[in-house]
Amino acid sequence: MKNNHNSPVISIKAQGTICSKFVYFLRWKPSKNTSVLVESLKKFVGIAIRMAFIHKHKTIAFPAIGCGYHRCPIDCVAETMIKEAAHLSKCYGISVSFIILSEKTDMYNEFEKQMKCLITNSELNPYTIPSTWEKSSENKMRIQLSTASNEYKTVLTGFEQTMKTKCTQIIRIERIQNKSWYIQYIAHKQNFKERLNKDTEKILYHGCPGHVVDSIIQRCFDRSFAGTHGKSYPYFFYLQITWKLFMIF
Repeated sequence: MKNNHNSPVISIKAQGTICSKFVYFLRWKPSKNTSVLVESLKKFVGIAIRMAFIHKHKTIAFPAIGCGYHRCPIDCVAETMIKEAAHLSKCYGISVSFIILSEKTDMYNEFEKQMKCLITNSELNPYTIPSTWEKSSENKMRIQLSTASNEYKTVLTGFEQTMKTKCTQIIRIERIQNKSWYIQYIAHKQNFKERLNKDTEKILYHGCPGHVVDSIIQRCFDRSFAGTHGKSYPYFFYLQITWKLFMIF
């Protein structure tokens, strides 16, 4: 695969006994500052998973970044990588694994502990608000995403994969934080999964004039108007049950 020297990722086709198709090399710098370390790990995981998605891979595996030579805190690395990978794997439909050397029992135990915590928390409280949501004293429903955030890049990548020929410029992306919608979505998703025993969730895009946006945010999609606004894509009103609604301008 031809690589761009300015790209943050170098992709090499795997050879020999490595059980993978490609190996990604990413630039990464450790830090003693916990906040900086956490953000750098999130960025690392986000870039790798997005590249796997773009290259149409279904699985990806990570080592315990920074836990060896750099001696980064194992608990911080494990918690950050697992939470970010769990979040992005749902967005992109990619299975994520972590590779730990057999003699590194401390690393293995911490990663296992963090994975169990994630599973337990999810099972005990399936209606937990997504970690990416921001608290607002004004109860704002529309939050503009930073172009540098993983969330922005995740939405942008998926949108461009599907709608690239329909859009010439992205002005901004807003996250819609509607708690009642989210709880309804979780309930519907669990019901579908129990009845059909498989994941039927799809990401769709609905086009509409700007003045219709606030009405959709407050009252959801009205099926009686299907075809009135998004004439080119009249069936995309099923976005009403998605747990992450974004407005892309």
